[in-house]
Amino acid sequence: MVPAANHDRHAQILEMLQGEDVPVKVVLGHGREAMHCSDALLIASGTATLEAMFLKKPMVISYRMAAASWMLLSRMVKTPFVGLPNILAREAVAPEILQQDATARAWRRGDARA
Repeated sequence: MVPAANHDRHAQILEMLQGEDVPVKVVLGHGREAMHCSDALLIASGTATLEAMFLKKPMVISYRMAAASWMLLSRMVKTPFVGLPNILAREAVAPEILQQDATARAWRRGDARA
């Protein structure tokens, strides 16, 4: 199950999953409930990753933003990670799939090698 925060995100997720053989149901809202009852999580970087860490849920952290924003931020921010659990641990405790690597195939595998 993939909870989408709003209608736009719901449509975006459905579009990304088109043509992929991924058995997933996309629902509006209910993020916290989905997290608690899930075996593993695909999660956007942010404070939700800390909640997942405290719940001891395996996760793949994924994030996409406008290319210009990414280029600007990558020059300003010098941390090798975007996920808070990875930043706090100073190592990759959860895989990160970012930008153009954030595809349904990579999410299914749990890494950006797809």
